[in-house]
Amino acid sequence: MSQPSQTLPVHSLIEAGLYLRVRPCAACGDGPLVADDVGINHDADRHILAVPTVCRACNQQAEFAFDTAGIELHESPVVFLSNIAPGAPINHTDEPSRIIDVADWLTLYSIIETEARTVADRMESRQLHISAARCIDEALKFFDADNDLPPGDALFTDRSRDQFHRCPERFTRQNLIDLRNKLPVKRWPRIDLTSDEQSPSPAKRWWRPW
Repeated sequence: MSQPSQTLPVHSLIEAGLYLRVRPCAACGDGPLVADDVGINHDADRHILAVPTVCRACNQQAEFAFDTAGIELHESPVVFLSNIAPGAPINHTDEPSRIIDVADWLTLYSIIETEARTVADRMESRQLHISAARCIDEALKFFDADNDLPPGDALFTDRSRDQFHRCPERFTRQNLIDLRNKLPVKRWPRIDLTSDEQSPSPAKRWWRPW
């Protein structure tokens, strides 16, 4: 199993779990990566959460280490790594994520919105819609108030930059606001969702699900 080269800073364990959902396998470039719940270990003294994973596509094993300093752990890490519950924020600060960039937040939005449309239970569907909305909230944290496109440092990888160059219209601040306006109003933190334009009709999927 490959060992982590660095400790990844997170604002919550939910953010860590979402990171694993969009992280491609280093060996095959595919995924998804599935956490080994039994092997998850939290070192409370060093504030490090070690999460072993296996790639569902090629069975390559890898371990990720997350910095949990400043995160209150009231329940098992497994609970938060596997759930994005509407009752708990992904990131309670105004600081954008340091491990999930704009492209990955948009991918997470698309994945969760697809799940919301496929579940039969109305309450579960609404919770998933709220979770998708929260991903848009996190993406919007990267934007400057006066710019409609994200800054260059909001795209962390060549994969994300390629997505941006292929579909730049998906990354505009106005498009994110339009997407957000279609979703439940509950949000963390409060953002300005004022838009005079009509929301665009649904477009074809631009992200690649596993």
